[in-house]
Amino acid sequence: KTDAFNPDLPFFLDFRTIQKERTRFFYVLPYSARKALVEYTSFTPPIDLKQDLETPLKNYCNHILGIKKYTVTYEEGTTIPLRIKKSSRSQTKRILDIGIQGGLLKPSTGYGFTRIIDDARQTAENLADCGAPLPVKSVPFIFSLADSIMMRVMLRFGEHIQGIFLKLFE
Repeated sequence: KTDAFNPDLPFFLDFRTIQKERTRFFYVLPYSARKALVEYTSFTPPIDLKQDLETPLKNYCNHILGIKKYTVTYEEGTTIPLRIKKSSRSQTKRILDIGIQGGLLKPSTGYGFTRIIDDARQTAENLADCGAPLPVKSVPFIFSLADSIMMRVMLRFGEHIQGIFLKLFE
């Protein structure tokens, strides 16, 4: 076991992987020089998670990160419904839709962490102050439109997304 990560240097939207027919990228969130969360994301129709995830993850660790020997201490897999969903707050008076179900996930990236944390904090504060949750802030139309376009491009021309994202962040 050797040091392989810089704990101060996470990778987001790392496209250094095969982009054949779909959008794929990695996140690397180091905890220490020898331990990190390595997440593989693939925008695709439903797949066999076990089969479709192991090879890209192994290739990324071996060839991109340069880690030949490693131990997986925890593993999970899921599919997230990436769709444009109008933000809504409740199903009933006593049940709140939160997180993905509450429309807080950004469809074009699958990212929702800060939105979900902010919403949870605001909801808790408002419940404590006046006994009712705040409505979820609606996403401005231009952002919904941009997400919708990006989703279509990802699903139809996934192998080109790397270049598009690189141009966005130049």
